[in-house]
Amino acid sequence: MASIHFYRYFLKNNGVVTDFHVEDLVDHIWNNCIPRQRTLKMDEHWYSMSAYWRPNDNMDLRYFWIDKSMSDNPWTGNLGTVNRERVSGTLYQPASCLLVPNSHTLIVYQPAGSPSQTQISNYLSSYIQATDENDKLEMITKTVTTDLTFNQITNAFEIKELQLIVDPETFIVEEVFPAFDQLNSGARGILSGIQAAADAIKESSTSGEVPLFSSKIRKKSRKDPLNFIFIAFLQEAINNNHHGVVSASVTVRAPAADHDETIKLSQNSNLLQPFPANSDITGHDAIFNILNELYNDHHFPGLALDITQLPRLTEIHDEDTEFIIEPDAALSQVEMDLSQAERERLEDEEEQV
Repeated sequence: MASIHFYRYFLKNNGVVTDFHVEDLVDHIWNNCIPRQRTLKMDEHWYSMSAYWRPNDNMDLRYFWIDKSMSDNPWTGNLGTVNRERVSGTLYQPASCLLVPNSHTLIVYQPAGSPSQTQISNYLSSYIQATDENDKLEMITKTVTTDLTFNQITNAFEIKELQLIVDPETFIVEEVFPAFDQLNSGARGILSGIQAAADAIKESSTSGEVPLFSSKIRKKSRKDPLNFIFIAFLQEAINNNHHGVVSASVTVRAPAADHDETIKLSQNSNLLQPFPANSDITGHDAIFNILNELYNDHHFPGLALDITQLPRLTEIHDEDTEFIIEPDAALSQVEMDLSQAERERLEDEEEQV
């Protein structure tokens, strides 16, 4: 089973997202580190960048392969060497990555048993550090989402409808919305009406179980109090897991769009569905070529490569960072020799049998 996943990657400096060129880091790992130095031990497994490709027809792209194994090394080729290929039937597999710099996209062919999103980030992070020891660098990857998220809504969007489901037994408007008094009179009126309806349901219930109350508020005019301040307080209440609010959603129309979109404020948007892939593909050359063909033929979802979805990026200067040749977690020469000796011993035993 295999699939292709889509991530946005960024280098944070002291919590601020920067415009750092991660392709330079990938180039450094491949060009300046020998295979042994590219092999790191993390979470009791070994990870190595053991394949790399920069296509001549698009020099901006980077393809690289991070493999994963235990010390007994279920691969052809020894730990700390290049041109390692997976032995059929073994547990661990490589993650084949396509890095697209202009959209900060990382497209990963990720079979079961391959390095995870976090493990790929941690691997890359091991080869860079801040020049100033007081600064904190962090490599992050975030899964691309299919739908609008609340944070993407701007004043250019038209809010069409708000649906709110509350538990009458626990809904207390001043607790759900701590800054209730700061809302405009129209928004306060909406919430007060929901409170009154919830109280009435609670008082009239005779079964012992109070039913949930659903309120659907539609936009009536441009002066309608269904506004961003109201929505913001609603989201804050949801994020604080107040029991009075069961769920909520807002329906919006984006600028120049021909359809409405509904955003559930009580949960994260659905993740961009993984792209199906053939799990029988082996070898980095074959996988890189397939990824390259899918990219050049525009088969990947447009959202995964949409530069308009990027956050505001802060400039980071070359002198603020420095690359590392041999991270602390790198395979030592002694470990490499022991691994090779163990492999030769096992091969001798097989020959004797």
